[in-house]
Amino acid sequence: MSEVKGPTLLSALMDGAEGDLEVELGKSLRSVHSQGISHGDLTTLNAIVSLNGVVLIDYGLGRLVAEMEHFGLDLHSLHECLSAHHSDRSEAMNKVIQGYLQDPDSDGFDGKSVVDRFESIRGRVRYHA
Repeated sequence: MSEVKGPTLLSALMDGAEGDLEVELGKSLRSVHSQGISHGDLTTLNAIVSLNGVVLIDYGLGRLVAEMEHFGLDLHSLHECLSAHHSDRSEAMNKVIQGYLQDPDSDGFDGKSVVDRFESIRGRVRYHA
């Protein structure tokens, strides 16, 4: 383990941070997913804005051998968080997905299927934004 210095993404977004932090979050999540790991509790409180981009922390509910459903649930948890705590950033989830889908051939990971699963999960949820 190592110490990651910087504010939480929650703090940075609430302070009106400029730039594409949501895109960076999407890139970081794809990197984790491409390794077969789901986070399990993805919120802006479990992400740190560091000099190297957005770093995901607290994998206490994560899975090492995740299924497509778990990846989609990570995106859904994040969507719920962004809708509830960062409603002033209406394009936040679209930017996360943009970052998640960047460079699709770089890691051999099928990010599009994960986004499709996320959309399917959103359709199953009773109450959603």
